[in-house]
Amino acid sequence: MLNRRIEKVHEYILPVPTDTTFKYKLDMIENQQPPSEHLSKTLSEHITKNINLYPIYDSLHNNLLNKIADYLNAPFDKKYVNSNNILLTHGSDNALKLICETYNSQEMNVLVLAPTYPHFINFVNLVDHNSIDNLYIDYDESEDHIFEKILDKMDVSKNGGKIYHFVYISSPNLPIGYCLSSSQIEQLLLTHKKCMFVIDEAYIEFSQNDSCIKLVNIYDNICITRTFSKFFGIPSLRVGYIITSTKNLANIRVSYNGKDVTNIAKIGALAALESVDYYNKSIDTYNQIKDM
Repeated sequence: MLNRRIEKVHEYILPVPTDTTFKYKLDMIENQQPPSEHLSKTLSEHITKNINLYPIYDSLHNNLLNKIADYLNAPFDKKYVNSNNILLTHGSDNALKLICETYNSQEMNVLVLAPTYPHFINFVNLVDHNSIDNLYIDYDESEDHIFEKILDKMDVSKNGGKIYHFVYISSPNLPIGYCLSSSQIEQLLLTHKKCMFVIDEAYIEFSQNDSCIKLVNIYDNICITRTFSKFFGIPSLRVGYIITSTKNLANIRVSYNGKDVTNIAKIGALAALESVDYYNKSIDTYNQIKDM
C-alpha cells in the first residue's frame, strides 16, 4: 500500500545541465573553488583502500568528530561543544530528514521562514504533522524586523491561539541571505521551550554572525545542521552533521544508519578541515564576485 503522504508530495528535481560553457555554475550554489591540493592528494591515495569494508566507529570516525568539534569551537574563546554533540550524516539533507523523522506528531504545527531550501518542505510533508505555515520574508527586511515577525507569528495572543511545535530557520538564509544572531535565536528558545527549532547553518562560514553552537548544551529545543558541501566545496562526498544536545542525539540515533557516511567521505572531510586556511581564501574570492 502506497504511503498516503507520497501521493501529495512532488519529487525534488535536480537541475538538468543544458550548457557547460559557463563561467560560474550557480544553479546548485556550489563552491567554485577547486579542492585544496592536500584534499586532492589525500583522496587519490585512499580511494581504493578498504572499499570492501563497511564504515564503522573507528579511529578515523572519532578523529573526524574531534576535528569537527575543534573547528566549531575555534571562533570562540571557550569550548562549547565536543564530539558527543555531533552526528555525521550523508549530507545535511539527511540531517534535516533525520530530525523531521524524530520530531513529529499528528498534532505538530510547523513554521517555515520562506523563501527557503525547498527540500526541507518535502521532508516535513512525508512525516506526521497537522499544518505547515510559511512566514514570508522580503529581501530588504532587516534581521531585527524579521526577528520581530517571528515573535509575532508565534505569539498565541496574536495568531489566533496557534501553538507551533517545530520551526525551520535557514540562517544564513537561502536564497535571501539574512542571518539571525545567536542572541535572537536564544530568545526564541527561551520564549518557546516546547518548540523544536532547526537552524540550518549550511552557509554560516559566509556570514559575519557567529554560530548557534553555544546554545546546544544549554537548551534541548535546538538542532543545528551543517555541511561540507558549501564552504569546503565537496558536495559529491556527501558529508553533513547535526549539532545538538546528547539527549536529542540519543533520540535521533534510533532512525540513524551509521553506515551512511563512507570511509572515503570521512577521509575527504578530514583533509578539508586540515586545509581550512585554503578555504578561508574562498570567502575573499566570493566577496569580490559579489562586487562585480
